[in-house]
Order: sequence, then structure tokens, then C-alpha cells
Amino acid sequence: MKNTLILLLLFCSNITFAQTYFEGEIQYKNETIKKDSSFDLTKIISWPSKKSVFYFKNGDWIQKPDTGMVEYQYFNHRANQQFYKIRDLDTVLFYRYNDLTPEQDSVRSTNTFYNTDTLLGKVCNRFVLQTASTRFTFVYSPDININPQWFKATKGGYYDIIYRTMKALYLKVIIETDLYISIVTADKIQRRPIPDETFPVIEKLAKREL
Repeated sequence: MKNTLILLLLFCSNITFAQTYFEGEIQYKNETIKKDSSFDLTKIISWPSKKSVFYFKNGDWIQKPDTGMVEYQYFNHRANQQFYKIRDLDTVLFYRYNDLTPEQDSVRSTNTFYNTDTLLGKVCNRFVLQTASTRFTFVYSPDININPQWFKATKGGYYDIIYRTMKALYLKVIIETDLYISIVTADKIQRRPIPDETFPVIEKLAKREL
């Protein structure tokens, strides 16, 4: 009886302290501010979306905006590829994220600032990544934790740097260039099981590499 009780306590302890990563849904609202009045906002891939829904599971994610050119963006961490489904176009466009994409600059600096914001009742940190042309500010809560190993070989989107540092998903990102500021802020987050059917089967997609 004593041995059985010890085994039961060890089993419960393993459940309690087992590492669990975020799986669920985040809803974001989008805002874009022009800094240069001549800048054409249609050059921003997410324009004119005001809201999007993001689903995350085991290193894979899909984000669906409420309107605009893009029907969804999908990242598959096993393939290390990011996909863009354009509305009314059957062929899905994709990047291999083993390296930086042609649009990405080299990183000039990174900085982390702690306990800077409170979003959705969560105390958050800020991670700032500066490139030659763009400043990215990510506001994140360690509570929305992910496994950085999922992105260790993902240079596209700077995922390897971002998630190695934050070890969490962002609740807000501010993207600032000389031309505009884009602000994406979470207004709802829900931990819940995400069915596999939420994500496209990439082997069945008609694809074209960018």
C-alpha cells in the first residue's frame, strides 16, 4: 500500500510539472498609420484588414484576416515554409524559411525590456528587433509560452531570433518604417484544443515558390 501511494504521488507530480505549451486561438485587431502621406497602403500585405484570427498548435500556425488580398497565412514548422493563400487564386505562394527572404534586412540590434506593459490582464515584456529599415517591437507574456526549438532553424521572419528570446507568442507587435507604422494587438485569447483540420495539408496544395 505504501509503495502504491508513492507511485501515485510521483505520477501526479509528473502531470503537475510537465511542460505544456500554448495551444489555442488569439484574435488581433490591426491599425496602420502613415508616416509619409505619399505612401500607398495597398503595398502592405495585410491591408485593409482590421481584424484577424490566429490559431496555434505544436509549432504550426494559421492566421486569417477579415478582409484583404490574403485569405490566410500559414506556417508549417516541419517543412519550415510559410504559405500565402491569395483570395480567388488556387495556387498557394510560399517561401522556404531556411534563410532570410529577399524582403528581410540584416539584424542590427536586439533588446529586451521587462514588465513594460499589461495586456489582457497579463504583465508583459518587450522585445525590440532593429534592422536596417524596420523596427519590430513585440509585446509578449511568458504565460503564452512556446517551444523555441520549433523555430531554431527558421531564419525567415527572424523567427529563430524572436522565439529563442521570447519563448512565447506576442500579444502585440509594432512594425515601424520610415513610411508607416503597423500595430497588431490581441483583444482576445483562448487556450483550447485546435483540430488538425484547421490547417491545410501542404502535400495537397498547388504551390508556387516565391
